[in-house]
Amino acid sequence: MVSKTALFGFTCFFFAPFLSYGQETPSCLDVIQRLARPALVEIPIGSYLPSPKNNADSWIGHEVSLSYKDSKGGLRHTEGFVVDSARDGRLWIEHPDQTVTEVTNVVSMRASIESAGAWQQDWLGRVTTVESFMDQIRQYLSYGIDQKVPMFGLVQIREKGLRVHGKLGTETLPGGYNLVTVTDTAGRVHRFDPVAFLDERLALSISKEDANAFRSAHMPGSAVTFLDRSSLEAHHLARLALDKKTLFDLPEFYQFVSREPNRALNLLKTWYGDVPEVARIQNRLGKEYLPLALDPGIISRADEFIEWAQSYIPSHSRASLYEIREAFAKKLGSEVVWRGMLFQSADQADSMKAHGIDSTLLKESHSAADETRIRNRLFHELTTYPMKSTFMHGPRGPLENIRFQILNKKSNTMVSASGYIEPTYSPVWSEAPKPGNKFYLYKLNVPKISVIKKAGPFSFLRNTTGTFVANGVSGKEFRIPYNDLNFEVFIPFRIRPEWVESVTSYDDMPWSKVFHD
Repeated sequence: MVSKTALFGFTCFFFAPFLSYGQETPSCLDVIQRLARPALVEIPIGSYLPSPKNNADSWIGHEVSLSYKDSKGGLRHTEGFVVDSARDGRLWIEHPDQTVTEVTNVVSMRASIESAGAWQQDWLGRVTTVESFMDQIRQYLSYGIDQKVPMFGLVQIREKGLRVHGKLGTETLPGGYNLVTVTDTAGRVHRFDPVAFLDERLALSISKEDANAFRSAHMPGSAVTFLDRSSLEAHHLARLALDKKTLFDLPEFYQFVSREPNRALNLLKTWYGDVPEVARIQNRLGKEYLPLALDPGIISRADEFIEWAQSYIPSHSRASLYEIREAFAKKLGSEVVWRGMLFQSADQADSMKAHGIDSTLLKESHSAADETRIRNRLFHELTTYPMKSTFMHGPRGPLENIRFQILNKKSNTMVSASGYIEPTYSPVWSEAPKPGNKFYLYKLNVPKISVIKKAGPFSFLRNTTGTFVANGVSGKEFRIPYNDLNFEVFIPFRIRPEWVESVTSYDDMPWSKVFHD
């Protein structure tokens, strides 16, 4: 039995690993130790309540047992894991049955301070990402530094029947990809990909004690390196996408998604679910062309693409996926769409024309730390382990990013526009009258493949009723259903400066009155 130990467990799938071992290893574990829950210790209420030196958020992830007063002054007791907190001292406790209790007026509390971040297994499996997993590792290491004790890790390599134990650490590869490391008593450094913990190919136990159970495992004869090719390649692609501010018109994207047999299919399921367009492309063109369906500009025009590709591909048998995509884009041509924005000065409007209009995610890049966070978000988009907490860790794929844009949630990769002029004023209606604000109308000539409409997998987003009514540009009343295909369209990542045909400023809006039926 291992005392004071936290067990990380996660549920996921896909990703084929790349392993290197120094010698032949056993095929299974003889014994898998049962790990004990960490002991709970009394927490002085003065140190629990938020203060400049003690943030309530630091209790998230702890197992707690506490007493508190309810709204009527009665004394109550609850146990579980802290899943959220507020600066006023409120805590939200999740119980084994996944119900959550909001707690205020804490009277006494016991907590697993020796296993900070010891998340309940089921809850962590629902919300974690690679980055949040690494953050938890860093919290353990930080705790060890604060307590002046080393933190030890036991990694179980399920497929090989191996266990590796030693001092826990992290390592960053060139390019910024993070690994978990374990340094054994012989000084060998074993390196592990965090994705492999998320999909349960590896299991990690952490303790501040190098317990005897850690020493009784089958240890490999030389250092182990467990890297996931897919996640490493996704990380490199995310860096390139951030640098180029684009994804779907990068040849490297189609190389990445076609490099492994099921990578494109797994990503399609993660991004779009089980939609009929995927089956139609596979049945009529072949599985090797499924990577093209990842492009929202193609899957939203699946039938048009299939009809065109059935004529194009036989006479261009040596064309790469990227070349097929570019040929289809050329066939589609471009179309005019509009975007309205408010600025305090003409210089701001001219800057947008000169440099392009970024999505809200790309706009957040102001420092090296911002770039790291955005790169991690893009990496997250290119992975396929189950991740249900979209609103906590950000959207995945074009469909969820469009949802975020419709809901005016930041950190998405879409820029909205319209096929009509009048709707461009509606989003800024409330801000327009403020002193100094001036409305600028951008006329954009965008390749059609980069204009994503609510068709195909996106068609259910048009399930809205009502009519948009406004004074039209012509002076006559303008009416259009909200579910019109061109009412709102979406452009991935950014509007390039070469797509901006003109910018017109307005002092008095000719269509300044907007109604909603």
